[in-house]
Amino acid sequence: MILNLGLSYRRRDAAAATDYPVVHPLAIAQRAGVVYLICMFADYTDIRMLALHRIEHAQRRYEPARKCPDFNFDACIAAGHLGIVSGAPLALRAEQTLEPAALRSEMAAIAQQMAASYT
Repeated sequence: MILNLGLSYRRRDAAAATDYPVVHPLAIAQRAGVVYLICMFADYTDIRMLALHRIEHAQRRYEPARKCPDFNFDACIAAGHLGIVSGAPLALRAEQTLEPAALRSEMAAIAQQMAASYT
């Protein structure tokens, strides 16, 4: 039996964590190196994805978690919610307009910007 949880979760854009006293876990998934809890809050039926590294406190509640009869993990993946695209492969074409040294410098700057946005 899966038990529900109480969580203190800090959203990416929030200065402080929000308490969610009743969270019903449905699945655990990984996307781009980040592990997510797929769940529902309290009496709501919409499905949420919470990054585990943003959970500041978790408490197991000794009550059964509510199941979502419509939840299908394979359908969640197929719908692209985890950043996995299904279907026919795409053909991509790229043109390099920068010299190799300039391209490396530009890519390094983009990587730094991306890293800064995740912290």
